[in-house]
Amino acid sequence: MKQKFKAIYSVNDEQLLELINLDGSAYNGIDAGEFNKCKEWLSVNNEIYTVLLLNNKPIAYINFMPITDSCYNKFKKGEIKDYQITKNDVLKFSKLKPNKCLFTSIVVDKSYQNGIVLLKLMQAFKEGMINKQIQVSHIIMDCVSDIGNKCAKYIKAKLICKTNDSNIYELIVNKSR
Repeated sequence: MKQKFKAIYSVNDEQLLELINLDGSAYNGIDAGEFNKCKEWLSVNNEIYTVLLLNNKPIAYINFMPITDSCYNKFKKGEIKDYQITKNDVLKFSKLKPNKCLFTSIVVDKSYQNGIVLLKLMQAFKEGMINKQIQVSHIIMDCVSDIGNKCAKYIKAKLICKTNDSNIYELIVNKSR
């Protein structure tokens, strides 16, 4: 049977639970997603997920959200973790100006960590951003895993802060006016 990949850009409750289960395989303890917290973020912006489905089952996802300047600056200093973000920190994507975003997580099911799925996920993410006409000026990443650190370095993000359990990277995509 041929494998059928499909990307989606919003999730229902059942899919969100499946993403949280994927989190459990990639992150430990409080770094794993929590249903009510994710629902809180989705109540503000239902376009923060890019999910790759294989035969209609989520196998990988990215959580990428625009955040307030205040929240962004707290991340830059290592003063906040993603599980502390409230709905007041999350914004809708603006098409009028470039967004400051948090690359919250990228997760690939352990059964599919062969490079192909990650490539398809990244392609879907890029296509989604282009199709939604979303511009990004700054990206902040709080990397808690070796893979996260490697991804940050791969996209040439700059290490700006170290915390007890993570490295904070920043990528300035588009110089602000």
